[in-house]
Amino acid sequence: NRNDEQQGEIDKQHRQLIEQNDRLTQINASKDKLFSIIAHDLRAPLGNMGQLAELTADSLEAGRTEEAVGYLADQRELSSSTLNLLDHLFEWARSQMSEITCVADDFSLLDCLKESLTGIDIRTNEKKITLTLQCAPDIVVNASRNMVMTIVRNLVSNAIKFTPRGGAIAIAATATPTVVTVSVRDSGIGIAPERLETLFEFAYNKSTPGTNGESGTGLGLALCRELIRKNGGEIEAESTPGAGSVFRFTLRRSN
Repeated sequence: NRNDEQQGEIDKQHRQLIEQNDRLTQINASKDKLFSIIAHDLRAPLGNMGQLAELTADSLEAGRTEEAVGYLADQRELSSSTLNLLDHLFEWARSQMSEITCVADDFSLLDCLKESLTGIDIRTNEKKITLTLQCAPDIVVNASRNMVMTIVRNLVSNAIKFTPRGGAIAIAATATPTVVTVSVRDSGIGIAPERLETLFEFAYNKSTPGTNGESGTGLGLALCRELIRKNGGEIEAESTPGAGSVFRFTLRRSN
């Protein structure tokens, strides 16, 4: 009857208002997070680089070459992490504005994974981490190769960051006739249950120091989710504090 129709329309409008309010809340939280990163995570390292440059100059003038070399190493590490932060910010912003287009193609997953790990041995060797890769050579996926490489590099870098010296990281791929699942498992410090709920949320995720005090941006996992979804896949994480973590994402298998 007419009353039921009117009530149904009111309920529909109410649900729409709740959805719009949730969306606005998320947008505001993302905006606050972005300003916080710009104000702190970008401003602080830029200021520190200026101080390190002054210390380097003073050391060189005083003939303390070894001390100057140490300051230069600190500058290099700081500039690298700051550039990484900028890259993540730009990629995330582009994904939110739908400027990143996914051009899918067929390619060998094993070759892609091997290329993604190029140069990663420098970091694993520093922490004496054992890295293994298991993927059948005949697995072909349909996705954006560059995006998949970005996803894998982010997940492996994250695993290295939170895996202690002498630990292990295992990358593996399993396939069904239509879907391929890639997993990155580590023997690291794990993730608290309350953090798992917002792990891939840009607005609520916070960076935490690694096992060697490594810094991070807190954006890598949010970016991974955006890129995986553009390729028609999903990502999930499982973890037990003190017993490591495993991240899994899916891709379409080529017909």
